[in-house]
Amino acid sequence: MLDSRNDQQAALETLARHLVPGGLAVVDVWLPSADELARYDAGLVWNMSDRTRRAACWSSRLRGAARAGHGRVHLTAIYEEGEQGSTARRWIREDRLRLINSEDLRAMAESAGLDVEIVAGDYDLNPVGPQDERAILVARRRGRPAAQA
Repeated sequence: MLDSRNDQQAALETLARHLVPGGLAVVDVWLPSADELARYDAGLVWNMSDRTRRAACWSSRLRGAARAGHGRVHLTAIYEEGEQGSTARRWIREDRLRLINSEDLRAMAESAGLDVEIVAGDYDLNPVGPQDERAILVARRRGRPAAQA
């Protein structure tokens, strides 16, 4: 949910600083395909519902988002919540994202002082491939773990 490479790098550096040497970090990054991004340009897209909270979410990208080569997305999520038959409460969340690929994620993690164990394409930790919609980074902070007392 960060819209510049500097902000993304700073987030990974902060994460690394908060780990003890040898501490494990796991980062989950969205890797939308061009087709997935294009479907948001058509207007509102049903995104999810939560029956326990009686909530619904629609998502839409605003104009000019993710232009070719820019790698940036302006994502608007519209949430509605309420009991059946009553007026729904609506709120809007806007996020500006800078898209990265798995190679960028690996490079930024290594630059932040993390030793990358794997960049996976799913939660079963299979290696990331071109069709995967996410990259799961598993990395450890450099340095030897402190001796156990």
